[in-house]
Amino acid sequence: MSRRTMSHMPRFRVTTRTAGMVEFELPLEYAKRETVALIVFKMSVRDKVKSMFYHAYDSYLKYAFPLDELKPISCSGMDTWGGFSLSLIDSLDTLLIMGNETEFIRAASIVVNSTKVDANVNVSVFETNIRVVGGLLTAHFLSGRVTGMKKEAGWPCSGPLLRLAERFAQKLLPAFNTDTGMPYGTVNLRYGVHRYETPITCTAGVGTMILEFGTLSRITGEHFTFFLRPDNICPSHR
Repeated sequence: MSRRTMSHMPRFRVTTRTAGMVEFELPLEYAKRETVALIVFKMSVRDKVKSMFYHAYDSYLKYAFPLDELKPISCSGMDTWGGFSLSLIDSLDTLLIMGNETEFIRAASIVVNSTKVDANVNVSVFETNIRVVGGLLTAHFLSGRVTGMKKEAGWPCSGPLLRLAERFAQKLLPAFNTDTGMPYGTVNLRYGVHRYETPITCTAGVGTMILEFGTLSRITGEHFTFFLRPDNICPSHR
């Protein structure tokens, strides 16, 4: 859109409860489709969502970090999924979506420099994949829009968040060493699968891996792949 077109956009001034006076421009076509009242409503909802997020985020940092999660009633923290400051990883992409590049850079640096991948801890394969590997991958890709964050040569196929996601995925791979190819439910990051680990799992535990592992395979060139063995899955129902 040209500067001339931009300069002729209708300007709106509205007052929201949380942000005060806000002035913004909208393309004329957009302004015709939505009334000012609807725009004000959307902005007020947006402000409320941001307020709720920062209430939770700031409280986590104050009362629970570096543990995984905040216990809101007691205002204390607890480790639930491995002790990775998981709520901080969960928040990385949200910080960028809300436009807080400064806090994203700070939080990403903490995650990269303090997260231990080889800890002697049993973790959920499913949760570690969707929240840690998936969260790091999303933050990695979104970091490309951060103006104050230096990107490595070869980005998006390189970067500290990507490398951390790759290391976690490698730690999950031993869980797939089963007769069916469907992963065990838990794996120890340092020692692999416990000898008495139950093979009982759910379809979501394997189906959801496709997105994160497929993305890693594509952008790193490494083969984060797993193979199901249909003949060994419910053989009595074939």
